[in-house]
Amino acid sequence: MRRFIEGFIYCAGAIALMLFSGELIVGALDLFYGDVANAPPALLRNLILISPAFPLLLGFVAFLRLRAGGFGLGAVLGFTRLTIGSDLLLGTMIGGFGLATALISLWLLSPVLPVPPFHQIPVPAHLYLATIGAIVPGVCEELFFRGMLFKVLAPAPRWLIVLGTALAFSLWHVSNPIYLPHTFLLGLVLGAAVAARGRLAPAIIGHTLANASFGAWILAGLPVPGA
Repeated sequence: MRRFIEGFIYCAGAIALMLFSGELIVGALDLFYGDVANAPPALLRNLILISPAFPLLLGFVAFLRLRAGGFGLGAVLGFTRLTIGSDLLLGTMIGGFGLATALISLWLLSPVLPVPPFHQIPVPAHLYLATIGAIVPGVCEELFFRGMLFKVLAPAPRWLIVLGTALAFSLWHVSNPIYLPHTFLLGLVLGAAVAARGRLAPAIIGHTLANASFGAWILAGLPVPGA
């Protein structure tokens, strides 16, 4: 029971962080500049570039918790010369699934939920989000949701851990409600990959490629449903 409570606290903290991310950013700007209105216009136009800071914080928490639990980071990640080929193949398949699921979900839900204005984001920002903004969440979110939480919740049945972490991963995206369905489905696939392989490598590759391919889709000028 203690482990379930601990896992719930971590998940609730992550979701709260995302829910109040806007207020945290405004508070930080107020603290630094005295008033958010005094912040440089260029900074205000490019606030989206700090979005990787939030998954980075999750990754830092996960690293500390795994280390405190005696889990070696290398073993949790599982990148080895012997397995990288199969992990790349599986990760590529997961990345393609993530892109397809996101586009289909946006197409189905765009009539009832707002779609973020992707095409209004400047090209340099998209390049950043498709690279740094893809790698940081791909590593840090997996370290938190499929790495640390899998270890914390380990006494529970594997299927329940996969389901619970997928739900938490989906709710982590609650600030954009239209993301909830496809991130839940992607979370199930990522969790199943980690449960089957016993390492994060395929999930990190798949998650990163899902993010990067969506960014590449937009940069290529391809249509995003509802945007």
